[in-house]
Amino acid sequence: SGRAAPRAAMAPPAAGSSVRKVVERPPSLEDEFLEALKPKCSHDLVVLTLNLGRLGDTDAALERLGQILSTSPAPDVICVQEGLEGVDVLSNFGYRRAESSWNCARPLKEMVYSDQAALDRVDPTQRDKLVVNEFYVRAQDAAWEAIESNAIQVDSGVLQGQGGAPSARQNNPAQVLYLEVLPVP
Repeated sequence: SGRAAPRAAMAPPAAGSSVRKVVERPPSLEDEFLEALKPKCSHDLVVLTLNLGRLGDTDAALERLGQILSTSPAPDVICVQEGLEGVDVLSNFGYRRAESSWNCARPLKEMVYSDQAALDRVDPTQRDKLVVNEFYVRAQDAAWEAIESNAIQVDSGVLQGQGGAPSARQNNPAQVLYLEVLPVP
């Protein structure tokens, strides 16, 4: 029932005796508080932040990602920055997506700020994909489970030009992602 075990107290020895008697006392509020603070999981929560926009999609990049994810302990939660909606490289490593900012994201082609040279370097099949931030959680041997999540836009994404006027360029709107996890029972 989650209540702390009673703390044993040592009673003073009786006169002429060298043996002390253990006296049980009911748990105090402090005992219950300390019990609630004890870890309920076999290991601490391990979180990794990863910018997939900078990783690339080469075999060498995926091999390096595999090396990072095979550390011990493996990350429980991965925060992805600049991922592409619908491109999931983490499921191959035992993770599942828990949240995405797709509802407040812009296409990759808009994120290169009308820079044709930059757009030419982008795979044409990826240009219309949304640039998103995401949370992934371990799907196999998970010690933690996602119980609630959300993604919200916190600004307009419109860049300020000279004199504070809106610029013709747009940025991906600032996004806040929230993920609550609890130890797996």
